[in-house]
Amino acid sequence: MSGVRRANTKSGFSEEFCRIFNILTVAEICRQPQFALNLYLDKDKQRQLIKIQTACLLWNLYLAMH
Repeated sequence: MSGVRRANTKSGFSEEFCRIFNILTVAEICRQPQFALNLYLDKDKQRQLIKIQTACLLWNLYLAMH
């Protein structure tokens, strides 16, 4: 299996992907005060922010199915 694992990327999903699936980009998540603790805890790899982005995607997909 090749490619970059989600946990090893700093960029998260592309802006186009976020626009299509109506989710926040990592940059937008960084500006949200409710996620400030996540940014503080994981400044370098942004793993927590990417997890938040992925959770938003899964939530939107779930809502679309119901």
